[in-house]
Amino acid sequence: MVMAKSPIKKAKWIDGTAPDQPVVDVARHALASRLELVCYYLPLAAERWQEEIEYVHQLRVITRRSVAALDTFGHLVSNRRREWLGRRLKKIRRAAGEARDCDVQLERLAAWSAHHPDRDVTALAEWVCERRRCAQQPIVARQQKLAAKDFDRRIEKFIAHVGRKVKPKKLAQQDFGMAARLALPPIVDEFFTAGSADLNRVEQLHQFRIAGKRLRYAIELLEGAFPSQLRKDVYPEVENLQAMLGTVNDHATAANRYRHWAEAAGQSSPVCDTPTPAVPPALLLDWADEEQAALDHSRIEFAQWWSDDRAESLRQQLSRLAGSK
Repeated sequence: MVMAKSPIKKAKWIDGTAPDQPVVDVARHALASRLELVCYYLPLAAERWQEEIEYVHQLRVITRRSVAALDTFGHLVSNRRREWLGRRLKKIRRAAGEARDCDVQLERLAAWSAHHPDRDVTALAEWVCERRRCAQQPIVARQQKLAAKDFDRRIEKFIAHVGRKVKPKKLAQQDFGMAARLALPPIVDEFFTAGSADLNRVEQLHQFRIAGKRLRYAIELLEGAFPSQLRKDVYPEVENLQAMLGTVNDHATAANRYRHWAEAAGQSSPVCDTPTPAVPPALLLDWADEEQAALDHSRIEFAQWWSDDRAESLRQQLSRLAGSK
C-alpha cells in the first residue's frame, strides 16, 4: 500500500497574542507551536524523505524558528533547560544540512538541464544523488537517538517549566508589550549594522542575510505586541530582502561547490566514500564561471534595490513602530 504524503504544516505567525498578555503565556504558546513542528517533521525527514523533499527543508526552517523563539524567551527557563534544548536543536539542524544542500543542488541541476539541453548533467546528478543518500544517515541517527530518549515527552515537560522558578519573578509577569519592546531593538540594531558593512563583499552579504533572517523570525514572534504595520508593511520588505540575498547565496554556493569539486577530482568525498563526479574538471570550472557571472548580476540587482533611501525608510518605520505605545 502506498502511504499518502503527510501535509506540509507551517507556523510562521504566533496568532492570538496581545500586548497586555503576560509574556510567559506568549512564550509557552510560541515555543509550543515551534517545537511541536520539530517533533512532527523529524520522523518524516528521517523516514519518508524520498516521498517529499520538503520534509527536510521544513525541518531546517522550523529548527531555526525554534532557536529564535528560544533566544527570545529563553530568560523564562533555567539555564540548564535552555542549554539542553539549544544543543539538540543545533544538532538537528546540522544533521539536515548536507541533505538539504544536496536537494537544492539536484533541483538546480534539473533547472539547468531544462534551460541548457546541450549540457549533459547526468554524471554529476548521479553523484549528487549518492551524496544525498549518504547525507540521510545523520538525520536518521539523530531521530533514532531522540526517539529513544522520548524527545516528544521531554519537550512537553520543557514547555510546562517555562516561567517556573524565574528570577526575578517579575520577569514572568511582565506584559508581552514591554518584553517585546525590549527584545526587538537589539535585533534591529544588529540588522542595520550588518547592512552598513561593505556589501560589495559576498561574505558581508551573507552576514547581512543572517541578520535579516533573525529580524524576520523576531517579527514573526513579536508582531502581536506592535501596530499591524509591522506585519503588513515592514515584514514583506524584510522577506523581499531575504529572497534577493537568498539568490545571491545560491549562486555563491554553487560556484564554490563546482570549484571545489574540480579541485578535488579523483579524491573521496568526506560525506560518502565515493570518488568525486566523473565530470571533467574543466567543465566544472566552466559551470563555476557561469554561476559566478550570475552571482555578480544578482549582487548588482540587490545593490540597486537596497538603496540608501530604502534602508533609511525601513529604519524609520521600525523605529516608529517599536517606539509606539
